[in-house]
Amino acid sequence: MPIIPFGQFSPDLPALENPGALQAKNVYSRSVGSYGPLASLSAYSGALTARCQGMYSALDNDGNTQVFAGDATKLYKLTAASTTWEDVSKAAGYTTSSDEQWRFIQYGLRIIAANFTDAIQSY
Repeated sequence: MPIIPFGQFSPDLPALENPGALQAKNVYSRSVGSYGPLASLSAYSGALTARCQGMYSALDNDGNTQVFAGDATKLYKLTAASTTWEDVSKAAGYTTSSDEQWRFIQYGLRIIAANFTDAIQSY
């Protein structure tokens, strides 16, 4: 595929006699003066069982990414091998109202989750 040269992306310069490109939508910079199209979107994992109300990713000691999410009643961990969401909730579940969010933070090797209604959770 031939490369069509474009000027440097410079939207901050005046439009009149601008030697660069004013807009660069749905592209990424390939090399100096050229852009390539973004790939199509594709699903990486299945959906949660309800609307996501917070998400967090962290690195473990081996450098692997661990992803956590929460909805109104459950906390989940994304399993890397099958890209499915594993329910890691406490037995009774949670009561996160629709206008609240889960907040996450990493402390050492622990992931701490809070929804400001239930007791703080740790994984």
